[in-house]
Amino acid sequence: MPIPAKKMNAFIQQNKKKPPFPMKAKQKFEADEDAKENPKVEEPEEKEEGEQEEDKDYSAIVEEEAKKIDDGNPDEELVEKMQGFDFALDDFPEWVTDQEDQDKWNDAKDAVDPEGEGMKHNDPYLLIAHVYKRIGGKVA
Repeated sequence: MPIPAKKMNAFIQQNKKKPPFPMKAKQKFEADEDAKENPKVEEPEEKEEGEQEEDKDYSAIVEEEAKKIDDGNPDEELVEKMQGFDFALDDFPEWVTDQEDQDKWNDAKDAVDPEGEGMKHNDPYLLIAHVYKRIGGKVA
């Protein structure tokens, strides 16, 4: 059942915002001067603990690197460095040192999901290392 035009117009008029009370010219000039002297600078919001950044989509990189490993063309440097890495004891290999690189390692680990979807790969942690390097992580 359509809404009658008069009721619709009354509803629209009710919800219209009223314009602010007009300022006198002197008040407006002073407000403009204050704005020039003290510009509003929006500070970035601080993230609370546990709150994560927007998820980054590295799925294409994961697939490309997995194909490279499965085809028998892994990065030999990474294969060598990942040998002896005990996943049960360490969160990061010893060559992932600073906080920025640890964040990249975690991003790569989240993208691969070694204990979930990543289990379909032969060596999910080698894949994490490849994705880590590909997204800019340093291999020392």
